[in-house]
Amino acid sequence: SPVSPLPPLAASVTLTFAASSLVALSGTVSGGGAGGTSVTFNGEYAATSGTDGSYTLYVPPGTTSDLLFATDSPGALSAYVSADAGQVTITGATVLNLVWPAVVPVTMTAADVNTNPLGGAKVHMGGGSLAGTFTDGTPVTFTYTSNLDSSDSCTTDATTGQCTLYALAGATAYFYAAYQPQ
Repeated sequence: SPVSPLPPLAASVTLTFAASSLVALSGTVSGGGAGGTSVTFNGEYAATSGTDGSYTLYVPPGTTSDLLFATDSPGALSAYVSADAGQVTITGATVLNLVWPAVVPVTMTAADVNTNPLGGAKVHMGGGSLAGTFTDGTPVTFTYTSNLDSSDSCTTDATTGQCTLYALAGATAYFYAAYQPQ
């Protein structure tokens, strides 16, 4: 038997939202990784900074929650980098400008007990952290963790026993190495 088409739906739906006033949490991110930095407040309000580093989130006033900034591989540093402001209370329109720390080269040297250079040591960047502030003085903790790719490791030169990795300027960084004599 033939199938007859279903009749069209004759219904409408109205969505009603409670009245809510929101305030702007905005600012500019500068330094390496400025454009494309993710900004998250309260785990649910999120934005990504534009190519000029600007960001804006709209949040309920009177909210206290974690504020987190994150970027991936700024400059020569192959790492996930975050800035955690911890608990921040937003009472009204708030501007927080963040400057990512500079990425600096770190010369790694491998030597034997007699201080002779060791070539062929594989050195890896693990990560690091440092305390900082937003431009208004609000404290923030910067941390970074290796992306575990080839650009976060180097092999020491046979002549000098040295190679170069990268870290955030001023960070307490950790590195690890392996050496197998040839």
